[in-house]
Amino acid sequence: MPADHPASGKAAGPPFFGALLRVTWEHVRDQLHRAIHDAGFTDLQEAHFPVFTYPVPDGVRPSELARQKRMSRQAMNYLIVQLEELGYVERRAPEGSDRRLIYLSTRGKQVVEMMLACIRQLHTEWAHEIGEQRFNDFVDVLQQLSALAQDEHAKAPNLSV
Repeated sequence: MPADHPASGKAAGPPFFGALLRVTWEHVRDQLHRAIHDAGFTDLQEAHFPVFTYPVPDGVRPSELARQKRMSRQAMNYLIVQLEELGYVERRAPEGSDRRLIYLSTRGKQVVEMMLACIRQLHTEWAHEIGEQRFNDFVDVLQQLSALAQDEHAKAPNLSV
């Protein structure tokens, strides 16, 4: 057994888990991009993806959306303008307010549904590939780590936007 094998008690060498998560996420993004384009949403670019990731905008201020996606307000506003022109998002003011909030349009909701269908398909494929229980354990671990990361992010001083 190699010295850096996990069972040896020593830390594994590169690639480390961050790189493995990135490579896996890049594969997911590629699959999403292909599925969206195959469904006819050919005007969407990868740069637009942050707006469609969890949580999707549903009555959120542009500055809050930028904070959620860890982008500058200027960069987010640029994306919002593009997506509004393409018909994927809408800016609407709630009744009695002059402040416009961001909502997905019907077209934007269709993209989110397509993305969810793609993710469900990947879930099924990967669970089949590595085994349902192993994949469920993997998802459980990711949920735990995600919750920890969100707690840490909430406690950290706001250094962006």
